[in-house]
Amino acid sequence: MANPAPASFATQANALLRKNITFQKRNVKTNVRLILFPVGLCLLLFVLQLIVDAQFDQSSFKCGCVCADRRTKLSQCPESEKRCGVQYSNSLQAALCPISKPTEWPPFLQLPAPSNRAVRNGFLPFYDLPDASCRRTNSCPLSLLFTAENHSFALSVSAKMFGSSLSISEFGGDFLAGLAVNVLGSESIPRRNNYIEPAFISGLPIYYLQTNCTGKEKSGLSLPLVPGANIEIKCAQALNLWRNSSSEINSELYKGYQRGNTEGQVNEIVSAFDFLNSNRNRYNVSIWYNSTYNQGNGFGANALSRIPRSVNLISNSYLQFLLGAGTKMLFEFVKEMPKPETIFRLDISSILGTLFFTWVILQLFPFPLSMLLKPYFLQTVPIASFSHASWQE
Repeated sequence: MANPAPASFATQANALLRKNITFQKRNVKTNVRLILFPVGLCLLLFVLQLIVDAQFDQSSFKCGCVCADRRTKLSQCPESEKRCGVQYSNSLQAALCPISKPTEWPPFLQLPAPSNRAVRNGFLPFYDLPDASCRRTNSCPLSLLFTAENHSFALSVSAKMFGSSLSISEFGGDFLAGLAVNVLGSESIPRRNNYIEPAFISGLPIYYLQTNCTGKEKSGLSLPLVPGANIEIKCAQALNLWRNSSSEINSELYKGYQRGNTEGQVNEIVSAFDFLNSNRNRYNVSIWYNSTYNQGNGFGANALSRIPRSVNLISNSYLQFLLGAGTKMLFEFVKEMPKPETIFRLDISSILGTLFFTWVILQLFPFPLSMLLKPYFLQTVPIASFSHASWQE
């Protein structure tokens, strides 16, 4: 008997289409549920977002305002009469206010706390580091490392990094220019923006770095940038320590981390400089800095790093080496960019969207799974039969 001719593609497609239509007619409820379930989740997200937005659209989550006529309630005050700003806000509202002209802040070096400053010990046996006994009185100097191919050149440049006294006399005129002459530092932790300098509100002292501290330095100065604040300004001795190579600096910096030594101690260096092949005709410097302070938690932007002052410090020293002590490249201030009013908003879809998407996908799993398993269970499984044969002679 001859084999029948195979069905054409059109015939097969028509049969498959009819089969699918018949199957869909038998599963109308399932199809409707698969369509309505994601629609319902979208509506739920929309309603939740409206509820959250309504809660955050209140005056407590906006920049603080008062009415020009203090006798009129803010809710009854016309928009033209409202006066808004940081001065009328609490700590939460102040972060939401527009800042058209950010404050200019003096640049700072990032300094280690007195208890974490590098000292001489078993894993850092360098003779030029201060003795560990200074930690008992919180009087340890600050250590900066440097190296170069030309030893005498590096010594000459690094010797001009710090002055010998705080230039108080220059505060009266241009305040920021007066501060720029000095090398200021703080152990406060930087933030993700610089609208407010943490050094002025942390309650910690501000240090100015000198080659030697006489003990007669002034403190408790009132700074114009923070009216009414009585900020303590202390002298901190800075040591420029020579190392033979950059690898030696890397080793010392690594051992200064708590996990970099067997004793679990912190021996923090302020910064380090490698002058490489620099000379009078070439300026080529590598700078090490501590990036521990700017590491974020993975959910937001990293904190700022106080690196620009180190760059300016060494560049200014090089200019003075070339052109004399009267030449200065002043780094007067750092300043944030202006910003509009921040709207406090919580995006529900970004929080619950992944969960809802997973639910929708899981709704589709039973359908293809049943289609895959159904032909298997409908197959006719042959049953093997065994018979016993008897042999007779």
